Amino acid sequence: EAYTLPLGAVALAAGAYVAQRKPDISTWTTLGPGLALALLPSVPQALADPTELRALLLGLGAVVVLAAGVKLAWQAPFVAGVVIATLLVLFNIGPYANAAPRVVVIAVVSAILLGVGITWEDRVRDGRKLVGYVRSMR
Repeated sequence: EAYTLPLGAVALAAGAYVAQRKPDISTWTTLGPGLALALLPSVPQALADPTELRALLLGLGAVVVLAAGVKLAWQAPFVAGVVIATLLVLFNIGPYANAAPRVVVIAVVSAILLGVGITWEDRVRDGRKLVGYVRSMR
């Protein structure tokens, strides 16, 4: 993927330029190809070894893209950053969850589900606000 990152950076720069000049065009159209070229080629190897430097750099890149998406209210970088960061976190937590005794995992999951159940109405309201926020992005 050493050759895709520079091409992705150029595509992102061009897409950001077009997105700034023409606010009616979707960010998926303008930034999607650049995000795919810059981020996606590293995902398989980062997930195969989530403690490697590549995974750290990909995670940092995903957080930067996520922050840019939030700051500029652009949907494509926001969603791409959330998806890649979530995948990396889940693959980093996975080995620890497998190593823990099953009783501990069941207890933790039960406590989380109990908390979600108790605050269900608040979470539904917050979820609707989040969906509205993401839909309002370009």
